[in-house]
Amino acid sequence: MTMIQPEAIAGIDTHAETHHVAVIDTAGRRLGDAGFPATLIGYQAIAAYIAAFGLVRQVGVEGTYSYGTGITLHLQDAGICRSPYSPVSLQLYRLQQQARRQAHRSQGSVDPASLRQERS
Repeated sequence: MTMIQPEAIAGIDTHAETHHVAVIDTAGRRLGDAGFPATLIGYQAIAAYIAAFGLVRQVGVEGTYSYGTGITLHLQDAGICRSPYSPVSLQLYRLQQQARRQAHRSQGSVDPASLRQERS
């Protein structure tokens, strides 16, 4: 008798400090969900958590160009996640975003209300 391996679909909601993973089967039934730290150890735990549910059919990662870059790259390296973005382009974009944020912080915050007051 041939065993059919269950198939899983995972979604990852990414944040600066933590990532939340939800896993469903191909019929849409919830298999599990859990939170993990947004660190290398957390990425390893996420990969193991997702793989424990069977054949991973697909993984959706929120924010592949921001908070989700690290987990996306880790899952690509582990062979779990295929992204339309190459690892190099994700890393370059991440570095560009960090440089933009640092430049923006050094210039100070600009909000519309303070601009209106300056014009008056």
